[in-house]
Amino acid sequence: CFAASLCGLLSEAQLLIIFLSAIAAFLIFNIRHPCRRQAAVFLGDAGSLFVGFILVWFAVDITQNATRDFYPISAVWVLGVPILDTVHVMLRRLIRGLSPFSPDRRHVHHTLIYIGLSEAQTAWCLLAISFAFGAIGFLGWFYAVPESILAIAFIGTFAAHCGFMQCWRVIFRFLG
Repeated sequence: CFAASLCGLLSEAQLLIIFLSAIAAFLIFNIRHPCRRQAAVFLGDAGSLFVGFILVWFAVDITQNATRDFYPISAVWVLGVPILDTVHVMLRRLIRGLSPFSPDRRHVHHTLIYIGLSEAQTAWCLLAISFAFGAIGFLGWFYAVPESILAIAFIGTFAAHCGFMQCWRVIFRFLG
């Protein structure tokens, strides 16, 4: 929303506000807190694919059609958590000779639950990380950090994510 409005794409910003309002309404019924111990609405595969499609559509639109160029790498940072998780899981499956689309429980949210976070803590943790990644992308663009530095930082973050996802058992055994 912010990037679209700062880039002069007001109609896109308005559509994103409507979309974010719908997502906020969904989250009200699904983020666990003391008054709500269980989710009331299930997004499902079709819903999550639609949300992903809309986010990627606007990311491409904002980076390609703005009067003030929004860095493509900034859009990658904004969508960083699902990008990191999806690419890591698919690469891991391909390396093991499996289909990149085969199901498993090696996504980051499964790992966070397995290490002891509740579903609510996992959701809040991923939300905080997503917010931090989005802030890096947005502020990197806003303060004109060179795209190459943002790209190298994202590649480094991806490497750290892959390392953590491969070694988290050892890390937590060592710490605990």
